[in-house]
Amino acid sequence: MSLARAVAWNTHVQIVGRLVGLLASIALTALIIRHLGTATYGQYTAASAYVSLFMILGEFGLYLVAIRRASQEPEQRARILGTALGLRLTWTLVPLGIAVLGAQLIPSQRYPTYEPVVKSTIAILALNEYVRLLCQFLTGVFRMHLRMELAVVGEVGSRVLALLGVGLVAQAGGGLRWVAAALLVANSANLVWAWLMSQRLERFRAQLHSPLVRQLAREAVVVAGVLVLSLLRGQIGILLLSLMRPTEEVGIYGVAIKVYEVLITFPGMLIALLYPVLSRLASEDRERLRRIFQRTFDVMLLAATGLCLLLEVLAPQIAAILGEPRASQPMRVLALALPGAFVGMSFAHLVLAEGRQSLILRLYLFLAIASTAANVLLIPRFSYMGVGAILVATETSVMLTLALYWTRIRDLKLQLRTLWSPPIAVAIGWLVHRLAAAWIDAPGLDLRWRLLVVVGLGLVIVASYVAAVLGLRLVQMEVVRSLLPGGNTADG
Repeated sequence: MSLARAVAWNTHVQIVGRLVGLLASIALTALIIRHLGTATYGQYTAASAYVSLFMILGEFGLYLVAIRRASQEPEQRARILGTALGLRLTWTLVPLGIAVLGAQLIPSQRYPTYEPVVKSTIAILALNEYVRLLCQFLTGVFRMHLRMELAVVGEVGSRVLALLGVGLVAQAGGGLRWVAAALLVANSANLVWAWLMSQRLERFRAQLHSPLVRQLAREAVVVAGVLVLSLLRGQIGILLLSLMRPTEEVGIYGVAIKVYEVLITFPGMLIALLYPVLSRLASEDRERLRRIFQRTFDVMLLAATGLCLLLEVLAPQIAAILGEPRASQPMRVLALALPGAFVGMSFAHLVLAEGRQSLILRLYLFLAIASTAANVLLIPRFSYMGVGAILVATETSVMLTLALYWTRIRDLKLQLRTLWSPPIAVAIGWLVHRLAAAWIDAPGLDLRWRLLVVVGLGLVIVASYVAAVLGLRLVQMEVVRSLLPGGNTADG
């Protein structure tokens, strides 16, 4: 199978898996919100954001560094993967412990969101994050071998198991801690599956090979800084919101940011699959690297614009389905961050593939400081709307800065015909809203009719957008063919 066909097949498998996972996540989020209520869901959102700030240190950049090294040095692959796994198992315990102990020191009298039940939930979510990071590492083995169907089975299975578990918790009247425990059980099942399947592709065991430990740690520390700052600029707003505003407002924003986080897993899925390829071509064939990245750029921008269009139009009904209609406003604001997140992620991974982590580190450090200061200034007055606007500005800044770097300084020649997609999306959105405003903003529909509106209008919007993109030839047909089952290209 050619490279293009293998990537296309794995992309299709992941898209199907992500769509199933998306439906399960929406159902899970709706179930949690309707069971716990908006205010308690705000506590869950705050606990998750708190844990994320610590546990990104547990990732420590090992995933990206190990995958890049294992792709470039196949003869050392077992030792590299084993050492990286050993580091993941041991080092991640440090931030896990800090997160749990640090939560106990937050004064509940001053910060009411962090009451005792939230602090104990943080401990469960920290353990859940530990398990998730192990799953993420093992998924890298599937990506190297382009066998993502194995990862998809585990991920979809864990989502379904989580949905069933939370459903049982809701039926039994369990609270916040039991919801977190159900998620932990589901992710643990995925970890068992991922380990068993990864061993069929690569035979390795956890170890701490001293020379490799030093090498991986030295390379990973810069990447870790990039990842910490990347997460900080996105999660610091939620953390500050939980400290400065009531939990109900945190819950409203939590609904919107959950939809956003689910959607940005799609570019992460594709770029993570391509990262080993980009890492290899960065040192072997720059022209082929440019051709592959051109397709990546086109797909990312077109997909982000289409999802932004869908969310802008359907946000009122999606928010109502999830159980919090007030989340539609921040949801529409966050939709504007999707193009920046999709395309910026692509440019950032291209920088990482060339080993230029220091560039990303400086950019993310500046943006993390700027976004933190902006949140402190805007949250007291604009609450979650200010947090959403800052995230849009931050992601757009990343995209524009890295685009200028690659096109102006590194002289990466890209065709920009897909830049016509945003105005096309605006026109389609305006037309659909004019023709179907009564359905888009209808407040009194029951859940069944809301689902029908979302599915029906969603299909109309997608069909119109795809027809416009293909009709105006914003993307080359060979790119479309390479993304279809059985597609092939010269780059394969």
